[in-house]
Amino acid sequence: ISSGVVGERRVFQAMQQLKERYPDMIVLENFHFEYGEKKPDSKRPTSECDMLILTCGGIYCVEVKNYGENANYIIEIEETGKWNKRYGEQLHPIDDLPFRQNETHITTLNLEFSELFKSMTNDGSELKITPLVVVPNATTIDNHSKNPEHIVLNINGLCKYITEEAKIYSMDKVRKVAETLAKRGDPASE
Repeated sequence: ISSGVVGERRVFQAMQQLKERYPDMIVLENFHFEYGEKKPDSKRPTSECDMLILTCGGIYCVEVKNYGENANYIIEIEETGKWNKRYGEQLHPIDDLPFRQNETHITTLNLEFSELFKSMTNDGSELKITPLVVVPNATTIDNHSKNPEHIVLNINGLCKYITEEAKIYSMDKVRKVAETLAKRGDPASE
């Protein structure tokens, strides 16, 4: 857990530095929100995105995975999207599935905020939230997944990916969406 928190802080700090060059970028760290229907005698289900990044290029749901600071291993991702940690010839499966976690976050975001996201587009069409997994240390990533949405980046790759996307949304709409998300969710910081 502590290496995960360290990794999330490292990515958040990198995004804060990137905001100095791209001040219109909005970062919601540990974005926690309720979704769906409240069941009798219980609360609504909740979801938490490690990070939501809103730009004129779109919304990015970022899942941060730090499997230790020792970079003497390789993250190997199979064609099916299954993750492994490789030490030389030894292969150790990673139980949590970052791609599935992000899919769940995006599904629940769309469930709760689809009308808000449609307001960001000019024609009211569905807004695509891009799932990104970030490995914040110097680990080599060997990604063989056949799914084009299985994007895994290091911090520098994340910064480059976000800043090179086409500017397709107006910043006014991005800000309005971010304000509404901040009011409806429980983001740790903005």
